[in-house]
Amino acid sequence: MSHALNIHDGLGMIAQDPGLGILIGYGSTVPANAAGGYAPGAKFIKTNGTSLATTTFVNVGTKASAIFVSESGQSALPSAVSAIGYATGAGAAVSQVTDRTTTVICNGNSGTITTQATSLAAQISVAFTVTNSSVAIGDVIVLSIRSGPTGLQTIATVTTVAAGSFRINLFNTDAATADTGAAIINFAVIKAVSA
Repeated sequence: MSHALNIHDGLGMIAQDPGLGILIGYGSTVPANAAGGYAPGAKFIKTNGTSLATTTFVNVGTKASAIFVSESGQSALPSAVSAIGYATGAGAAVSQVTDRTTTVICNGNSGTITTQATSLAAQISVAFTVTNSSVAIGDVIVLSIRSGPTGLQTIATVTTVAAGSFRINLFNTDAATADTGAAIINFAVIKAVSA
């Protein structure tokens, strides 16, 4: 079945199907979330964009309530004034209770985990599970200890990644001194695929 197809109205719409809605639009301002009239998958060209991330957008919402996201998902090249990572609201924070082996729930693409401060003897390691709904089995978890360990001798590594969780191992590398500080661990989930 064929439909009439409108081409370029001179007011920011390049192509529109009467039944589906606007298929391609352009302008200096990306339509606001919940804007109506754009077909799912509709493209929007931001005419004053300056990079791959700010020129081409796609509607991942509905015709009644559009949600336009950048097609690139990231800037073309990092610069001295830009950063790679997550925006405010993507993170989470949790404090461990009971001891250093207690499982924690921390649902976020990034965040902080504060461990319990029970003594971790010299040359001893312990492990605990982080339950996180944003983690897929192919993801990469990056960790760094922000602060906390006594003598800064404790290291944190990821030993296992599964769908919905990852496991952290804490190892006190000091030859003689126990770690009695609560470690604050920063983490970030890097989404990855194997094929």
